[in-house]
Amino acid sequence: MKPKDLDLKKLHAFKLVAERGTLKGAAAALELTVPAVSFQLKRLEEELGFPLFVRHSNRLSLTTYGERLVRDTGLIFDVVSEALSRVAAAAQRRSISIATSSDIAWYFAPLITSAMKSRPDLDISHHVLTSTEALARVRRGELDLCLGFYPNGPKGFARIGVLRSGFAAATTPKSDFREKLSLKILAAQTLVVLPWQSASRKIIDNVFAQAGLSPSRIVEAGTCEMACRIAVQNGGVALVHSNCAWHHAGDQLHVVGVGTLMPEIEYSAVITDEQSKQYLIREITESFFKPKSPSPTI
Repeated sequence: MKPKDLDLKKLHAFKLVAERGTLKGAAAALELTVPAVSFQLKRLEEELGFPLFVRHSNRLSLTTYGERLVRDTGLIFDVVSEALSRVAAAAQRRSISIATSSDIAWYFAPLITSAMKSRPDLDISHHVLTSTEALARVRRGELDLCLGFYPNGPKGFARIGVLRSGFAAATTPKSDFREKLSLKILAAQTLVVLPWQSASRKIIDNVFAQAGLSPSRIVEAGTCEMACRIAVQNGGVALVHSNCAWHHAGDQLHVVGVGTLMPEIEYSAVITDEQSKQYLIREITESFFKPKSPSPTI
């Protein structure tokens, strides 16, 4: 007999007969008739190819083969029982899948790690993706929650503000960049900004357009971090989210806030529309990301 052909019902019947010594006792435990249990034993012996019991007038006794099998049968059922217990425990655990946009992952990742440690009752998975991909996966139902800059959440999905940020100008300390900024001064620089399709870029373009200004030169970067690197390596001014700029500030990167020139943006959590998870996700969001009104500003 191959393992794939093993019938646990027959094996269980064999185990009970061996423990009780009679077909009647095993049948009572299994809530079956004596003939039904006897038939299971005969089929098991036929499939194994050797006898498991010596049949006496009023009782059964194990053969040598049966004695060996009954010991191993106990191990088999112990393993099966443990496996089922683990599956049952996992089924009772709730799971939350979270994605953070790559720009702001440095801020949210420690909070999510804290959530994982503080909530052993939850299976929390964390993914770092672009804002666009994270939102797309929430739409497809592959993720429960995404954190990033989403000024307009998808229809039918809840959106919770969790963090506010302004804009900042970042450049090398050696540049002649002045701290008393104006939009006119910024427009005269080579600006390293996020791609044109991003919501942040649209805000920047709109601010310059309303002032009747057009930047002399635009260089696009995929993320705030990349924009700061380009500013350091190639010159120019990275016009990025202030929380990202200050995070990457250092000896080679000088940061100046431009909060009076640009509006603030709000990072938010966009959550699934699955009703059974909305309460749990809000609980996690409020507990570990502490959204407030207004949201905290970095």
